[in-house]
Amino acid sequence: MSLRGARSSVLRRAVALLDLLERAAPGRFARVSCPLCGWTGLAFRPVIYPTYTRLGAICPGCGSRERHRLVGLAWERMVADLPSRPLTLYLAPEACLKPLWPRLGRVVTADISSEVVDLICDAEALPVRRGSLDVYFAIDVLEHVSDDRQAMAEMAAALRPGGFAFVHVPVLARETIEYDQPNPLESFHVRMYGPDVTDRLGQAGLEVRRIAVADGDGLGSRHGLVQTDFVLVARRPAQ
Repeated sequence: MSLRGARSSVLRRAVALLDLLERAAPGRFARVSCPLCGWTGLAFRPVIYPTYTRLGAICPGCGSRERHRLVGLAWERMVADLPSRPLTLYLAPEACLKPLWPRLGRVVTADISSEVVDLICDAEALPVRRGSLDVYFAIDVLEHVSDDRQAMAEMAAALRPGGFAFVHVPVLARETIEYDQPNPLESFHVRMYGPDVTDRLGQAGLEVRRIAVADGDGLGSRHGLVQTDFVLVARRPAQ
């Protein structure tokens, strides 16, 4: 057995032990919790890929990962900025984020190929009325889009003045790297973003700010977040 295979075997046995302990004494080992589904336990579970392993990633209750839990917490900060029944375009919806839907208002789901969404479309050509959206909600979408600058221009055009895009992308490089073709080792991303993703959104005419993990109150540790991660809020300026 290879070293990677041995490591994976050990981790799977550790997960089985965690499952056993948590079933034997529900609620006793509540060291971490999921803000999306309310699950509590000793630890979030590892995600095991052929090329790497990430500890403390997956919620056993809803399947959320670090980015989803950050998004759930960050969204709580935005609710006060919304009209009573906002119109939200949600690109590439994920089941673990469904608890947020009641707080997203009137949700129109969209994807490039899914059969269970309201709109089948490309992020580079949105079939929505210009200036009609209160919220554009896209979690780990733009790194898959061939022309993200065009997608950002569409995003800005679809938002009403004062509306905003709520966006997460993995930021793993010092500056954005464009790939010649989708990378199968990165879930077929076409680019690796750097912090300059905010510049790209700004060039589309949006005012950008970050909502980052702040661990002073223990939120990062308690909810299994990546300490360097952040959500982007890109607002169309009010006219």
